[in-house]
Amino acid sequence: MIAARHLGLQYPSGVRALQDINLEIGRGQFAAIVGPSGCGKSTLLRLVAGLVQPSTGQLQVLGHAPAAARRQQELAYVFQEATLLPWRSVTANVALPLELRGEGNAARVTAALATVGLTEFAHSLPRELSGGMRMRASIARALVTQPQLLMLDEPFGALDDITRGRLNLELLRLWESDRWTALFVTHNVQEAVFLSRRVLIMSSRPGRIIADVAVPFPSPRAESLRLEPAFAGVVAEVTAHLREYA
Repeated sequence: MIAARHLGLQYPSGVRALQDINLEIGRGQFAAIVGPSGCGKSTLLRLVAGLVQPSTGQLQVLGHAPAAARRQQELAYVFQEATLLPWRSVTANVALPLELRGEGNAARVTAALATVGLTEFAHSLPRELSGGMRMRASIARALVTQPQLLMLDEPFGALDDITRGRLNLELLRLWESDRWTALFVTHNVQEAVFLSRRVLIMSSRPGRIIADVAVPFPSPRAESLRLEPAFAGVVAEVTAHLREYA
């Protein structure tokens, strides 16, 4: 799904954001990315999305250049903020990607809203929703295009712990149902381990991938997994890598 070879990014100011990134993400995998603030996690996501161009190395998404994969609607991006248009209803916000490519598939919009549990709020405006509901609408908007790759950039970072935990479970349910490929950026090590099948750990800037930790727990995962000693062991392993290279 994603293949990066010696990928690097240096800004015109001379700041090196990323250096020698080598990475392969297989189809249907759920991979999380963690690392210290400013290490280039979000920058790596933007490179994969084709929103910025690398300075060095090669990067392909589904065998294409990232920008080509984006134009073909093979990938979708969920930002840290829900970025809903405040004057449009939830339904109209979710339908927007289809409108932009000339499609009017009302059934798919309805299905996306049902998937994230927002059917009864279909005609509400964003200001009438809680933060968690707005993020669910943002995820529905990404999934309505039926992407093969879903990238999420700290989507739950601004939410309270209870809402965040609930959305973790909902996101896992969606992934277990459709098995799109996921690349999930977070600062929260427990969240990374709970959601993913592998955790990619980045060094401080210039960001490099310094460890790739497998997460062995099968699906479906329950909230009680967070209390198990084996879960704590994987969290400790990831944390140790972070402390070593931060």
